[in-house]
Amino acid sequence: MTWLEAHGDNVLTCDTCGDPCEDADCRPERNAGDLNCVRCLPCSLCARCSVHIGIGKVCLECITEAEAAGLTVPKHRRWKLLGDLHEERFMRYP
Repeated sequence: MTWLEAHGDNVLTCDTCGDPCEDADCRPERNAGDLNCVRCLPCSLCARCSVHIGIGKVCLECITEAEAAGLTVPKHRRWKLLGDLHEERFMRYP
């Protein structure tokens, strides 16, 4: 089964991990974009890839190593795995 067969072709995905996710522009809240990463301003960011730090919500791609040290164990594991995945993609498709 392909991803499209499982999720449909009109499903938006998280800009960080690729999981199905709602687009910030489609949310009814006035500050919906602020619920995503305040650093890279993605269109879609799932809750699993979002963390709240002092300045607001930040995605696991934009978080620094120093900030990652304060993450919960599951969020830190996801941050590490996403970093490994992005590194592998970059090495495969430079």
